[in-house]
Amino acid sequence: MKILKEQDIVGCDWDYLIVLDSCRFDIFKEVYMDYINEYDCTLEKVKSAGSCTGEWLVKNFDDFYEYEYISANPYINSIGYGLEENREWDYNWVANKHFSRIIDVWEFGYDEDIGVVHPREVNKAFFNQKANQSKTILHYIQPHTPYLSFNRYFDSGNLKNIEPRTSFESVNEEKILKNIRDRLGYFYDNTRFFWFLRYILERQMKGSTGEYLYRLSKEGKLIELYKEEIELALWAISNILNELKGKIIITSDHGEAFGEKGIWGHPKEKHISPLIEVPWIEIEK
Repeated sequence: MKILKEQDIVGCDWDYLIVLDSCRFDIFKEVYMDYINEYDCTLEKVKSAGSCTGEWLVKNFDDFYEYEYISANPYINSIGYGLEENREWDYNWVANKHFSRIIDVWEFGYDEDIGVVHPREVNKAFFNQKANQSKTILHYIQPHTPYLSFNRYFDSGNLKNIEPRTSFESVNEEKILKNIRDRLGYFYDNTRFFWFLRYILERQMKGSTGEYLYRLSKEGKLIELYKEEIELALWAISNILNELKGKIIITSDHGEAFGEKGIWGHPKEKHISPLIEVPWIEIEK
């Protein structure tokens, strides 16, 4: 069996590192050539050091680096907000102690109407903030949730009648459903079991983004939306590549799971293929 190449970010020579957040290799492979086919490059599958952004940061950047980091991800910030603030991660790591300059696109580029940083904001930050260092990282938040394509589903009524609540209306009903779960020995956690029951019973969702994604996956729509987010990021990258000179690497911090081995999203230290197999493209200009 072929051993997967490690994603060696610090040890590799590059001038620009382009990071797509939560981008798994297999789906990226389906669409990337439509956006960077004018460049002489080869796509490789590499192994990420982590299954979430926090783990990826801690394992890749354990020293101080003369890098400029243009970040749409709020965990890479200049204000001293550390990874330990995420209770699920509990990593002792603060971005501004590891990079010489951080441009907080996650803050000034955030669009309240769409609930996310559009990838064009990363491009704008690059042009507006001239780099001081020889190495620059551009970190796009796509294809991480929330998906910009969600708006299409809200507008079409596919996600109508959403109520901003997280518990069942009836305490008795919740007890009954918990009893069913216990009897079945259901292997998912309570939350996803309730998503499943609400779905098969055609009950309303309770306002969780995770539940929206779960239902879209049941309808065969989730991968379609995820792929659109990758393409949106690639569209932005294709618009900036002509302005970059030197060696450019396009990769991801980690992938995304859609129910493989009972895992959804990208929890820490879950090293299954959809989470640690990420793209790696090198372009020389």
